[in-house]
Amino acid sequence: MKQEWLPLYEYMLQEMEACHKFHPHTMAEIECCFNLAQKHWSWIEQTLADHRFLSKTDEIEFYKQIKPLFKSQIEYYNLLYQAEIFKPKEEPGAMKEFWIREQQKLNKFIQDNSVFYIYYKNGTTNRDEEYFLSGASENENGKTVYTDDLIATLMALERYTQHAQSELSSL
Repeated sequence: MKQEWLPLYEYMLQEMEACHKFHPHTMAEIECCFNLAQKHWSWIEQTLADHRFLSKTDEIEFYKQIKPLFKSQIEYYNLLYQAEIFKPKEEPGAMKEFWIREQQKLNKFIQDNSVFYIYYKNGTTNRDEEYFLSGASENENGKTVYTDDLIATLMALERYTQHAQSELSSL
């Protein structure tokens, strides 16, 4: 199953490298990468409309490993875009406070989704069918969530936290 989607993911990352090269550290770079991720994910969604998984294992692998790769890119560049729009421009003290708050997003996510976070990070598989075949489940707060989207959000926030730490250290 991975052999089917990973080359597309690698190709998308190569295309994103061109965005980084031609538009370094600009909104154009963020928009370019976001648009590429969205384009590739849209193509996958269209492909999935006619796709039948050969086994439950293939379906679980797709929703647990493949989909989050693509969706996390969309989420990551969305986070960067929002940060660029809302970060204070002039005041260094306010900028520092902004990036400290941004770093806290990952901790809040982990706290809000602690049961699934522990399950996923420990590499547990005993509830994979429940989490990745049924589509949606409820989190600890009784809120409906799609666990593949949780993984994508986690991946994006982990990367974004590194970005926020880098921004803080450059102040």
